[in-house]
Amino acid sequence: GGAAVTKTVEFSKDHPLFTILSMLGPSPDWFVGLSGFSLLDGNDNWHSSRTVDLFAYDAGTEEGTGWSIENSSSNPHVPISSLKGTGKFTNVRVARMTFTLKQPVQQTSLSISGGSPVTEGNNASFTITASPAPTSNLTVNLNVSENSNNGRDFVVSGNQGSKTVTIAANATSAAYTVATVNDDTDEPNGSVTVTVSGGSGYTVGSPSSASVTVNDNDLTRVTLSAAVGNIPETGGTKTITATLNRALVAGESLTVPLTFEGTATRNTDYILAGTPAAGVIYLNLNSGNAHVIFSAGSRTATLTLSTRNDTMDEGTAETVTVALGTLTSSGLGGGATSSGTASFSITDDDTGPVAGVMVSKGMLSLTEGGTADTYTVVLTKMPTTSVTVTATSSDDTVVKVHTGNGQPADSVTLTFTGGTSGNWNQAQTVTVTPQQDADTTQDTASITHVVSGTGDYAQVTADSVTVTVADDDGDDGDSGSDENDGNGGSGVDVGSDPEEPGPVFMETRFAFTMAKNLVGPAPVRDAGSALGVVRAAGIGVTYTLASGGNGLFQIDAATGTVHYVGPGAATGHYALTVQATDSRGRVADTQVTVEVRDADTVSRLNRVRQTVLPEAARLAAGSAFAAVSERMDATRTATRLRVAGYELRTATANLAETLATGVALPDLPHILAGSEFVLPLSATGDAAGLAPVLWGAVDWTALSGGRVTDWDGGMLNAHLGADVRLSERLMGGLALSHARGTFDWTDQGGAPSVTGTYQSRMTSLMPYLGWTAHERLTGWAGATLGRGEVKLNDAEAGQYDSEATAWSAGAGARGTLLAAGQMVLALKGEAWVTQWEADGNGPLAALNADAQRLRLALEGQQTWTLASGSVVVPELEVGIRHDGGDGETGTGVELGGGVRWSHPAQGLTMQARARTLLGRGSYRQWGVAGLVRVDPGADGQGLALSVSPALGVATSGVARLWNEGVSRSPAAAATRYEPRLEAALGYGFAAPGTSGTTTPYAGFSLADTRAVTWRAGMRLATGAGLDAYLETNWREPTAGATDHGVMLEVRRRF
Repeated sequence: GGAAVTKTVEFSKDHPLFTILSMLGPSPDWFVGLSGFSLLDGNDNWHSSRTVDLFAYDAGTEEGTGWSIENSSSNPHVPISSLKGTGKFTNVRVARMTFTLKQPVQQTSLSISGGSPVTEGNNASFTITASPAPTSNLTVNLNVSENSNNGRDFVVSGNQGSKTVTIAANATSAAYTVATVNDDTDEPNGSVTVTVSGGSGYTVGSPSSASVTVNDNDLTRVTLSAAVGNIPETGGTKTITATLNRALVAGESLTVPLTFEGTATRNTDYILAGTPAAGVIYLNLNSGNAHVIFSAGSRTATLTLSTRNDTMDEGTAETVTVALGTLTSSGLGGGATSSGTASFSITDDDTGPVAGVMVSKGMLSLTEGGTADTYTVVLTKMPTTSVTVTATSSDDTVVKVHTGNGQPADSVTLTFTGGTSGNWNQAQTVTVTPQQDADTTQDTASITHVVSGTGDYAQVTADSVTVTVADDDGDDGDSGSDENDGNGGSGVDVGSDPEEPGPVFMETRFAFTMAKNLVGPAPVRDAGSALGVVRAAGIGVTYTLASGGNGLFQIDAATGTVHYVGPGAATGHYALTVQATDSRGRVADTQVTVEVRDADTVSRLNRVRQTVLPEAARLAAGSAFAAVSERMDATRTATRLRVAGYELRTATANLAETLATGVALPDLPHILAGSEFVLPLSATGDAAGLAPVLWGAVDWTALSGGRVTDWDGGMLNAHLGADVRLSERLMGGLALSHARGTFDWTDQGGAPSVTGTYQSRMTSLMPYLGWTAHERLTGWAGATLGRGEVKLNDAEAGQYDSEATAWSAGAGARGTLLAAGQMVLALKGEAWVTQWEADGNGPLAALNADAQRLRLALEGQQTWTLASGSVVVPELEVGIRHDGGDGETGTGVELGGGVRWSHPAQGLTMQARARTLLGRGSYRQWGVAGLVRVDPGADGQGLALSVSPALGVATSGVARLWNEGVSRSPAAAATRYEPRLEAALGYGFAAPGTSGTTTPYAGFSLADTRAVTWRAGMRLATGAGLDAYLETNWREPTAGATDHGVMLEVRRRF
């Protein structure tokens, strides 16, 4: 009779049975319940509704039916019976249960979609769709993120991360927008992504996230650049780079066309090659439409432009301009733009003919009213623009001129065009027609030529042609009769020719001296090309080649023009005998000489010269200025002598003792290396006044290097100077310098390789000034002017000598930063420029070799004397150096250091040094070295031993690399890691009959991997100021004959 109670219970088809149990009072074992009541029908479907009555049961009886759960406390188990005999509950329904199937409520499912791509600065749109529509406002959780492809942020600050959007009741969708940033930075296209996150009142469907592309609207820029400066025609290269302002990403590509302008021709005067790089493709670099394609991961394309050496003398340098064409892009939201060009010149290294106009004849002999005659005009060198030659008669009543089928006139203009298809080297014919007059005199006129052109032809003149016109009118008899003429006629018969002189050669002009496939001071000429012209004055002159030329040459009988007819190329000098025969058969002859040279030989000779001469110039100037710098560091009044880099400090020191206790050197130049002296000429040594100081220095430097041309050798620089103190702080002086270099070379530019030698000699005067700002700061400045010669010897082509001049100017300073006790720290710098000018000779073109250097170095030294009496001296030097001009150039950091330990009492010295040049790219310079020396006693007697190994990149100053002042020696390029070893062993004995010593010694020097020098000798030091030594040495190269030498030297000290 109680109120109905409704409960919702969830069932599954795996568990469709319902069981319930509830206790009844007053008995503790009475209950009401339902057991195992199924809600499924026989077809396994849910009943839509089902009702069941509940009765009371007694768990303590064993009678009745209706409860299926066994009583677990009885034994045996029996069913629980219904209550009976209790009155109220006997078969009485206690409750009724009704089961009604309730359909589940459908929950809202959410999905999201994105709108169309947008450009940065615009909103990205998204739509959240609900199914079914919510019955009330539904709050949806979102997460906003971006993908900027490593670019800058696209989404406006604060719009990323967790966000919400509300779907209104009964609405099926809601819109959501994300604001983007419009910046001015080029970046890859990106995207904005919105994801639906879980929340209350909805489920997350599919798709659960959506992205909208955000396109960049800023231009991607590609910049073309190249180092400033021109490049030579032989071996010249130019690196050209096309660089994007950012790297491209997947989906992006950019096609960059290349354009080429200028007078130089691609694939003829130069070629291009692309450096492989990820994402970069090079197409048609040397033909057609050249372009570079950038794709994902790429940013820089590197092109190397290499010149092609030809044998054509182009005169002025050929120009090249590389630029970018119209760009084509894909995936770049803002598109692309370009900037920059690379413009430079290819300097011509070919020597050729001087621009000129060749007129084949200098004289014509005609008869008035008679037959016309002709001459030819041709240019000697290809012009850059058209050249006109106007031939004008000085008297058109005597002769007139024309060309081809034209009408005779007082003048005619010939036009010559340049280029490979031009007619500049094709002779044009001028026809000279004599005119008729009524007088009886012989007439003369001249035909002048006015040349009009630009460039090399701006100031060119041409020879004139003298024309003599014989009269054809007879005497009218008025002048009298000839008594010997029986006819009483005129004294001269009409038509009879006066006695004319025979042919006379006027000149011989050869504008070109080369033949087919041969090159020298002229372009390559094909077979049949005109090499030059000879001409003679006379009537009806014809020309023949009488002898010489070995059948390689022919001569035009009418014009005297000599042609090369081949076949092949034959180098050498050819003496040609040319005969001129006039109309009466009279003959004259002359000789002309044609020199032909091979193109490879000419290229090789100039390549060797261009390789070695700049390094010789750099070394000579560096040595001269280093000597002045050393002079400023020396004490003015103290006598100072240094031999082979070792200073003689005592009054008893002599050369023999020094050599006995130092490193034995192979020959005199090496002995002089690093040697110098300072000798005051004032008896009192007083620094005041104008008493001069005489000083000298000698430096030997070994050089090696090469790429196409391998070369090595050495240069000896000697300096002798004198200076005076102009004031307390100012010193002035004049020095005489002599640089002498000898180098061996092997050129690999052809097949087979060719060897030879190169020698340079230069003597210079150098005025200089030195000043002391204060006790810790000194400076110097100087300039040189010199004259000398260079000699290039080629094993195949012979020797060519050229005069040379040189000048240089430089300045430097040294400042002591710290001088405390035995520690010295100083800063020094120098700057100089030099130029050597070598004249041309035959195949050698004139050459200017320029070199510059800037150097700043910090040097320090500390001396410690230990309790044992030994001395330890660590040294350190660091500097920056820039070498400019020709030859090896670049900027690098010089770093060197070492430590020297000596024990004077034991006569033992050990030293280790290292040095390197950093920051010069592929050019490397480094080395390590050591020294162990055992000195004899103070009297020079006893064992003397010296071993000095070294390893490093060969550089200048090999012989004195580890001596004092080595950092001041200019360095030359090399690429070989070379071991070097110097060793000497000697023993000093008391010299019989003197107070001196006799020291026999032997040793060897391995300066590089190619040769070893052995030596042995005897030194005698008398102790009375007279020293002598005799040495023999022999050098064993890896190839070639062994060199031997003997040296005797006697010295007297005063």
